[in-house]
Amino acid sequence: DLYYEVATEQASSFERVYVQVTTGTGTHRYLGDTNGNGLADESEFVIARYDGDFVAVTLPTDELTPVIDLKTSARLRMVPAGFIDAAGGIGALLAPVTSETYIRVEEKSTERSLASIYLLDFSKFRQDSTTLSGSTLFTQDLLFFEGSPRFSIRLRYSQRQGLTNLSGGVEHAFVRERSLRLRWQLVSEI
Repeated sequence: DLYYEVATEQASSFERVYVQVTTGTGTHRYLGDTNGNGLADESEFVIARYDGDFVAVTLPTDELTPVIDLKTSARLRMVPAGFIDAAGGIGALLAPVTSETYIRVEEKSTERSLASIYLLDFSKFRQDSTTLSGSTLFTQDLLFFEGSPRFSIRLRYSQRQGLTNLSGGVEHAFVRERSLRLRWQLVSEI
């Protein structure tokens, strides 16, 4: 199975604005105009524990940014019993085995080169500077005696990597699963 969907859209950019509140109720403190440009820049605010008098608020701007939204996946399922004679030899060993491989890639990016995203140039994916959100999932299952009520085994390897670019910074995610599932029916009554 193959799936490919891509869309080009425009999204509002977000900016962090600091709003003054009563001293002690805020989360940030203003250090003053440290760079001398006459503006209150984001680098001039620091997190405060007890005496904060500013809170950070994220607001959309009027500036629209072109965004490429890509979703694609591929699934390959192999059932050797469907095309190998299970009567003897290697066919008898491979008949109870089923394999399934699944790959999914999602990317929402402000990359200027449309072709790099459209044509799956993976070096341009999950970049801190251009990716708004992106993830890659790879799953490999190896099943023995699939669907048998008496005995079956599933070996799974799964890995997901992700990146989300929020107004407060970039968040990276990584999840890896290695699992074994065993189903065994001792007798037909249990």
